[in-house]
Amino acid sequence: MKKEQPKTRGNKKKLIILYFLGFIISIASAIPAYSQSSFLTETVGLSLVSTFFLLANILTFAAILLFPKMIKKIKNYRSMRRVIFAYGLALIGLTLAPKNPWLMFAFFGSMNICIGLIAINMDIFVESFASRHAIGTTHTTYFTAMNLGWIISPFIAGQLIMLGGFKLTYAASLVCLMIFAFFFVLQAKNLKDKNSYRDQDFVQTIKSIWRNKKLRSIFFLAFILSVFYSLVVVFLPVYLNEVIGFSWESLGMLFSLMLLPFIFVEIPAGIISDRYLGEKELMSIGFIILSVSLLLCSIVKGADFWLWAIVLIFSRFGAALVESMREAYFFKTVSAQDVDFINFFRATAPLGYVFGALLGGVVLISMPLNQLFLAGAFLMCLSFPVLFFIKDVKQG
Repeated sequence: MKKEQPKTRGNKKKLIILYFLGFIISIASAIPAYSQSSFLTETVGLSLVSTFFLLANILTFAAILLFPKMIKKIKNYRSMRRVIFAYGLALIGLTLAPKNPWLMFAFFGSMNICIGLIAINMDIFVESFASRHAIGTTHTTYFTAMNLGWIISPFIAGQLIMLGGFKLTYAASLVCLMIFAFFFVLQAKNLKDKNSYRDQDFVQTIKSIWRNKKLRSIFFLAFILSVFYSLVVVFLPVYLNEVIGFSWESLGMLFSLMLLPFIFVEIPAGIISDRYLGEKELMSIGFIILSVSLLLCSIVKGADFWLWAIVLIFSRFGAALVESMREAYFFKTVSAQDVDFINFFRATAPLGYVFGALLGGVVLISMPLNQLFLAGAFLMCLSFPVLFFIKDVKQG
């Protein structure tokens, strides 16, 4: 699958542009991310929150599966322009915060879909200009740029919520999207791709993934990581706010602190995977940490800020290891022309959120919220049999 591509200084400049764009768009998506469940609880009631996340991610999954047709037809740049426009409309709707649950879901679902599709567009851009011999380093640098946006966003969100409520987080997200759109259009000549995308239908893609042990394994591991994210993004903020008793001002600081490992871990992990150890070893350590951290989330009581900070930072240390190795392993296996594989890879995110929402709905019927994190800890252990059999990707 992977083909050698000539690298120039021009490509390095394009990657720097993409790192900057990744930083801006991550702020747009991250500012409302951790408060969405609380916002929906306040607006439509707790009983509908799991349903909203479940349906929104089912629709996102379906949209991602259909997205290759648009990319192949009108190319990556033009398809992304359309997604940006739709994203903006969704954020305007959420800023106005209609009380009608159906309208709320329409805007929320549209935003969710657009975030998923933009991630794919950006993946293709980055992979188009990445050096074959530095795949791990390139993609982890890109993710580090995005995670910088995620680190500052919770603090901003906490201040905005205290100032004027949840609606301000969507207004701020809209401003960031407008900045992103401005620079994206400004860099049109640098970003218009000339990829000749491989053409295969849905069934062929599924068969190809299933027959390729590397792809099959990394897809499953990516799904498990997405389940972790669904639990800690959707349910943990509600738990810390409504059960443990943290204010949103404290949560904003807490969530910013917990994301620091993504800045300090991912680039070194990418370099290590390129030059020394392989992805398998680092992912194994990461999943062990995820299992232990979810177990701790289920048993730690009391609103001790620094105790929870340690637990959450520990959890994101594991997530950063898994995320960086997920990216390195996958993009060492495919190329920018494999748009169907890239789409399916990103489809594991909404699929994980669908599973997480279903799990949350089932657990919360008869058990307290902290038991959901205990169930998640056991789920993380499903990664170990797969990790045992995978082999590191060699770069030649």
